[in-house]
Amino acid sequence: MCILLHLLSLGTLSRVDWGSAPAWFAGFVGGAAAFGALATLRSQRVQIGEQRAFIADQSSVLDLQRQELGAAIAERRWEKARMVSVSISHFAESERGFDTSNERTPWPDNCDEAWRVFVTNEGPTPVRDVEIFLEGEPLRAAVEVNSEHGATVVKALPLSVLDTQEIAQLWVSVPSSERRPVAYFTDHGGWRWRRNCYGGLASVDDAGQTRLT
Repeated sequence: MCILLHLLSLGTLSRVDWGSAPAWFAGFVGGAAAFGALATLRSQRVQIGEQRAFIADQSSVLDLQRQELGAAIAERRWEKARMVSVSISHFAESERGFDTSNERTPWPDNCDEAWRVFVTNEGPTPVRDVEIFLEGEPLRAAVEVNSEHGATVVKALPLSVLDTQEIAQLWVSVPSSERRPVAYFTDHGGWRWRRNCYGGLASVDDAGQTRLT
C-alpha cells in the first residue's frame, strides 16, 4: 500500500503503458501453464518410476513363488518315488528250510544259492514299466506279485503296472560279482526312476542316465 501511494505521488501510474498489460497477463498465464505442465510431467515420471519399481517387485515375488512351488512339487515327487523300495534276501538252497515245489517262481537252475528280490510299492499311486536289472542286463523272468488283499498272480518282467501296496518278487541266481539288483520304474507323472537295494534313488532319462530335477 505504501508503494502504491508512493507511485501515485510520483505520478508513475499515469505513465504505465496499460496497452501492454493484456500481453503481460497472457504471458504470465502461459508461463504458469507451462510450469504446471512441467510439474505434472515430473509427477507422472515419478508415478511411472514407482509403478515400474512395484511391477519389478511383484515380478520378483512371483518368480520366488514359482521357484518355491516348483521345489515343493519336486519334493513331493521324490517323496512318492522313495515309497518304492528294492530289497533282497540271500538264501543257500540247503538252508532255505521250506519246500519250493509249490512256488510259482522257481529256484534258478543249477544254482546252490540265490537272491529273493522284492520290489515294493508303498506309494499312493501305481507305478508302471517296472524293470529289474542285474549286472546291467534286464531280467526277463516270471515274477510273483502279491497284493495287500492277499491275492497272488504271476506276471512277466517287465511289469506294465505295480499297483499301490503290491510286492513283486522273484528268485535270481547270485552273480559272480555279487552286484545287487536295480529296479527302474515310471511314476504316474511320467518321471523315470532308478532304485537300488541300498536305498539309493535317482531320476533318470529315457536312456537311463541320471538327470537333475
